[in-house]
Amino acid sequence: MPIIFSIGHHKRDFFPVETEVDISTGIFRFDIIGLGDKAVGESKLRILAALKNSGHKARKTTERITVLLSPANRKKEGSHFDLPTALAYLCKTGIVIPKYDWVIFGELSLSGKVKRVPNILEYVYRSISFGLRHILIPEENLSDCMAAQELPSEASIYFASTLAQAIDIMNGKGGGQARIMQVEEPSEKEGPKTFLIDKVIGQEHMKRALAISLAGKHHLLISGAPGTGKSMLAKSAGELVPERALGDRIRAGSETGPLVQPHHTASYAQLIGTTEKPGIIALSHKRILLMDEWAEFDRRAIESLRQPLEEGVIHGEQYDFVCIATTNPCPCGFYQSRARKCKCAKESLTVYQKKIYGPVSQRFDLIVFSDEETGSRFKYRIASESITGKKIKSDIKRVRSMQAERESKLVRISPESGRIPRRESRLGLIEFINESVSDSCKKCLSEAVSIHKLSQRTADAILLVARTIADLDASEQVEVAHIAEATEYAVKENPFR
Repeated sequence: MPIIFSIGHHKRDFFPVETEVDISTGIFRFDIIGLGDKAVGESKLRILAALKNSGHKARKTTERITVLLSPANRKKEGSHFDLPTALAYLCKTGIVIPKYDWVIFGELSLSGKVKRVPNILEYVYRSISFGLRHILIPEENLSDCMAAQELPSEASIYFASTLAQAIDIMNGKGGGQARIMQVEEPSEKEGPKTFLIDKVIGQEHMKRALAISLAGKHHLLISGAPGTGKSMLAKSAGELVPERALGDRIRAGSETGPLVQPHHTASYAQLIGTTEKPGIIALSHKRILLMDEWAEFDRRAIESLRQPLEEGVIHGEQYDFVCIATTNPCPCGFYQSRARKCKCAKESLTVYQKKIYGPVSQRFDLIVFSDEETGSRFKYRIASESITGKKIKSDIKRVRSMQAERESKLVRISPESGRIPRRESRLGLIEFINESVSDSCKKCLSEAVSIHKLSQRTADAILLVARTIADLDASEQVEVAHIAEATEYAVKENPFR
C-alpha cells in the first residue's frame, strides 16, 4: 500500500507520520483516522474540492475512502497534512508514482493551490533528522527555506504552488513547474558596522559586566537611574552574541532574532506557559531574555522565574537562555544616585524593592548599578575606546568556544533532550574550578563569604563568574584579581543583597 510521509507534532513532540489511503466500494464516505485535531478533520472537504478543481474528482458514487495517519495513537495538529493526504489518494488510484523516501507538507485551498505552512523550517529540520532528505513544500515557504543554508548539502527541497505541480514533481515530469533547490553551504555573515553599545557614553563597568554575562551565559541585572543607558545596553546584547545554530533558530521561528523582550505587563501564564503551549521563557531557548523594567512585572511573574533562572527547567523541559533584566532601584529612580537625591518614602521604597529582593535577585550572577555620567565625558560625548562592540563580540565568541569545549568534557549531556542540564553544568564546573584554583584564591573567596555573609549560591556564582573573567583575560588559571572582580558584582555593586 502506498505511503506518503509527513511530520506530526503534539505539544513539543515531533515524529514521522505515515499517510495511508484505502479505497473500497460502497456508499461514498471519506474518513480520516489517527487522532487528528479539528484542522485535520476538516481537511477532507479541502482535499475533495482541490482534487475536483485539479481534474481528479473522486468517484463519490462508488468510493469509500479511509485515510490513516500513523502512528494512530499519537495526536496530530495542523493543516499541513492536506497535500500528503491528497497525494496518497492519487498514489492509490495510480495517478501518482509512490516515493517512499519523500516527506511532504502543504495546506490545500479549494482551488488546488498549495498554501503556506507555518514554522516550515522546524518541519524541514525534523525531516532531515529522521533521514528524509527529499522534501516537498509550498512555494510560498521558499523564502523561509532560503534562510536554511546550514542544512546538509545533500538535502533536496522541492516546492510547488498547486496540487497539479506537486503531481508533476512526484511523477518526475518537472519541466517549468517542478523546481528543486539544492541547499548550499553557509556563508559567513558580517556583523554591523556600528554597534549599539558604542553609542552608550561611559558606563565601562556596565559594558564589562555585559561582556562577562554574554560570554559565560550568566544572568545579569542592571539597576540604576533613568537615562543612564540601561535599556540601550541590554538591547545591544543581540548584536554581540554569536550566530545561533540552525536548529536553535528554527525552533524559535525563522523570523525571530536573538532577543526575546516581553512587555512588563506580561502575566505569569505568558512567561511560564503550559505543557500544551510554550511560554515566553521556552521561546527564549538559545536566546537572550530581555526583561526591561523588571520591577514593573507582576510579582507572581517575577517569583515564577526562580527555577528557570537557576536550573533552566520549565514543565520538566530543559532550556538554555541568558536573562538580562533592567530596573530602576526605586519608584523615582534615584536611590543611591550620586547626581540626584531619592524622593521616595521609606514605605514605598520597601514595597518596590521587595519585588526584586532576596531569592530572585540571587539567581543573577551579576548585578551592576549604573549612575549618570557627569563632566567632560558626557559634555563632549567621549566614547570608550577600550571597550568596543567589535572587541566584545570577538571576545564572546572566543570564550564561548572555550567554555563549550571545557563543559563537554565535564558534564553529561541529557539523552532525552540532547542538552546539558543547567544544574549539572554549574555543579560540574564549580567542582572543576574548586579543584584548579590556588589557595590564595580560595582564601580570598572565603574572606568575602565571611565578611559579607554570602550564601553558598552566591559563592558558587562568584567562582563561575571568575572563571569567565579569566577566560576573557585569556588566563589559564583563575587569579585573585578575577575572584575580587567577581565578588564586586555580587557585593559592592549589588544594592539588593
